[in-house]
Amino acid sequence: MSPLKKTIDKATSSASLFRVAYLGPLGTYSHEAALKRFSGPLYQFLPYQSIRDVIHALLPNQQQNTLVEWAVVPIENSTFGPVSETHQVLSEPEVIKNLKILKERIYLKIEHCLVGHLPKKLTDLSENQNSQTVLKRKIASHAQGLGQCQKYLNQHYPNAELIMTPSTAQAAALVAEDESGVTLAICSAACAQYFTNIEILDSSIQDDKKDNVTTFIILRSLNGDDDTEKFKAEKYKADN
Repeated sequence: MSPLKKTIDKATSSASLFRVAYLGPLGTYSHEAALKRFSGPLYQFLPYQSIRDVIHALLPNQQQNTLVEWAVVPIENSTFGPVSETHQVLSEPEVIKNLKILKERIYLKIEHCLVGHLPKKLTDLSENQNSQTVLKRKIASHAQGLGQCQKYLNQHYPNAELIMTPSTAQAAALVAEDESGVTLAICSAACAQYFTNIEILDSSIQDDKKDNVTTFIILRSLNGDDDTEKFKAEKYKADN
């Protein structure tokens, strides 16, 4: 069983009024952004494996199964630019026809960590160590995570094999499964909370230490009643 399965099952089975789709699994920056905007028991968070799946959860042919009201996806990063997959999906005719982007934006400061499988330490994993045996490291992350940490990777792991994953948390999952310690991941510090067999080896490894910000957009169906649901959400916040 995946280290996240029990946690995900618990998170997605709780009763709530509104369902929010995000790029999962737990621990992604999309997860953090969704929690930042949609807080409290009014909301149920549903993780999807790709940005395409997140957005498509709002389409009419999926609504009977998902009943998703909102979708949160990254659109652009201040360091590495547009999130290409998001822009590609937003240009699909079916998405243009049936969905709308809310004016509201979610801004999330991104601080990347390097994680490894327990009990490996940073001194054991650096390619620049004076050792007769140097393993070929694999470093996994979303394309944005790899792009935002290029200077760090060039300095510390210039020969590592870079592996692109659908999300940063899925990169952390690869590390959790690799007991050899060969695979490392660039992800959020939150991933260390959701995976019990990984640890943070280095923190704040992004190229831009001060202003690395990702912008997230909120989507919903054209048939959604934004005013009514926004009123309910804001009323709940005011009462608590």
